[in-house]
Amino acid sequence: MSSLEDEDRGYRGYRGYRGRLMADNSESIDNTSQRIETNLREWEQNQRWQLNEIRQELKAISKTIAWVGMAVLIAVIIYVKQAMKW
Repeated sequence: MSSLEDEDRGYRGYRGYRGRLMADNSESIDNTSQRIETNLREWEQNQRWQLNEIRQELKAISKTIAWVGMAVLIAVIIYVKQAMKW
């Protein structure tokens, strides 16, 4: 009977250990998933910032191209007018 009681006690101890282990694992999984969600949010925010920076740079480049185009057009008009006078 003593060995049966020891076995029962051992099983209960194992169940308690297993329960604690599972609780630790689920807590660890929760922490990991929260960390992953946080990292994903930060990554998405960084991507948005980078896209906004790229958009601003493209706007600046397109404005520069527009001004250069207008300057070239004015120069061509002046050149043609000069050529027509001769």
